[in-house]
Amino acid sequence: MITVRTRRKLGMTQQQLGGFKEEAFIVSLGQNFIDFVDKYSENGQCEESLLYDKMNEYVKAKDYKNIEKLFSTIQVFGTYDKVTQFTTKYKTVKSAVGNAYNGTLLEGGADEKAELDRIVAHTCGMCSAQGDEFLGKLLA
Repeated sequence: MITVRTRRKLGMTQQQLGGFKEEAFIVSLGQNFIDFVDKYSENGQCEESLLYDKMNEYVKAKDYKNIEKLFSTIQVFGTYDKVTQFTTKYKTVKSAVGNAYNGTLLEGGADEKAELDRIVAHTCGMCSAQGDEFLGKLLA
């Protein structure tokens, strides 16, 4: 069972997901992570990274347990939904019942530019050589 909280400028939503809905959410979050890296990374910067390769592999296999493990490892990451064209910053928090995904929807306002730049730098940094080294130690 996971908890998903999404904060917007006006209000917040909260859902508890379990079973098939949990699996579907985690796999779609993995795909949105890949879309985020594709959209915001410099040309070819991230495609060779350990995190990007693993995420791609797990999303194609719909292996939600390993995707969840990756998200728990990196903790803070960005996602991009191609359908709604929204960018969301997520933070993974472990709780007694399972993981909680706290999301902040970035709606493209001028006041959100600094936050977007920070999450792009962090997420794309995790898909760099230093990120590979860090992730290799955590997954070993």
